[in-house]
Amino acid sequence: RTLEILTWITFASDPTDFVLTNLKELNWFESTGFMDGIGFAGTSFAAVLDYVGLFGIAQRYYDRLIKPSELPYSAAVDAQAYMCLQAHLENQGRLNDCIEAAGRAVEAAHRAGLRVQEGGSRTFEAEDLCYRGKLTEALAAGNDVMRNANELAFPRQLCWAMAMQGCALRRLGDLAEATRVLRQAAKTADEISDFGYRLMAGGELGRSLIRQGNLQEAMPVLQETKEIYDKQEIGWGQETGLFQGMAEAYLLLAENASEDRSSKLK
Repeated sequence: RTLEILTWITFASDPTDFVLTNLKELNWFESTGFMDGIGFAGTSFAAVLDYVGLFGIAQRYYDRLIKPSELPYSAAVDAQAYMCLQAHLENQGRLNDCIEAAGRAVEAAHRAGLRVQEGGSRTFEAEDLCYRGKLTEALAAGNDVMRNANELAFPRQLCWAMAMQGCALRRLGDLAEATRVLRQAAKTADEISDFGYRLMAGGELGRSLIRQGNLQEAMPVLQETKEIYDKQEIGWGQETGLFQGMAEAYLLLAENASEDRSSKLK
């Protein structure tokens, strides 16, 4: 358990130490034959391979390790394994498969009583559903995360829930509610220093304002979010909406400038 905790601490602070710690625990668990340890460390190492783009080698780890009918893992390890598998599949654009993996991660975390991890995997599922265009399901998933966050009194997960609700609502055309929710998501993300979901909320908020014809307000929202991105040098794919929003804004500015010039020539 100590090695597991150290692994995720170094994941956030020092990528090199993360790899070394992960390999140390994987070797130790394999030498002792501790199945839960092998499952946890093995899928964590597969996640390392995913982050450096070695998807083929990572897939071989998943193929060997995620076999619930053959390997007697606990529900907690199943939750970890399917959560990592979801990211592996998402990184390759295999959205239908990663939605299924996220669902299995949610179910396993629920069985294990891991409420925080359950909400995290449900957030990932909501994001994948949104990308797949299954917006009603994505909104329902976001609502589930919101309930879980409120029951746990967990602000970080509350931020995730609002970001996912806002993403789904914007795409469903409920722009006023999307704007309200995304403002709150961005505010909460600022308060708890969750920079990844701050980027997502800010980008989606800017796009929602653009859709409402409020380019004047959208521009400073997008610029402020871009400054956070530049300062923190972080991005897990959650910055995609930011750059899409900035592209939309600049195209509109160019179109407006062109129309102004045309009107002056008439």
